[in-house]
Amino acid sequence: MSNPHNTGAKPTLADVNNEVAKNESLSATRRRDLRSAISRVAALLGEEPAHLPVELENIAARLATALAPAPETAEIMTLAARYEGLETATTPMAETRAAPKAIAAD
Repeated sequence: MSNPHNTGAKPTLADVNNEVAKNESLSATRRRDLRSAISRVAALLGEEPAHLPVELENIAARLATALAPAPETAEIMTLAARYEGLETATTPMAETRAAPKAIAAD
């Protein structure tokens, strides 16, 4: 991943966003949703994606702090969905593909 704004060695959320955007193995809807998650997480932290290194523990801690005191239930659900999307977007694509589940016989 390369980003002209990233002068350090660590990839940023902008790098992840670029990789997701060009990954044609994902549906257009999935790409849109993952990119939206990246943008929303960056906005919640008051940062540009290019300035946020891909350090999920740090991002999760910052999100928890940014939303303190306890947010409303709807906000928690939205945050959880955004974080899940971010976590998925930053996971190598091969690991995100779930194996088909076996169908249980009645």
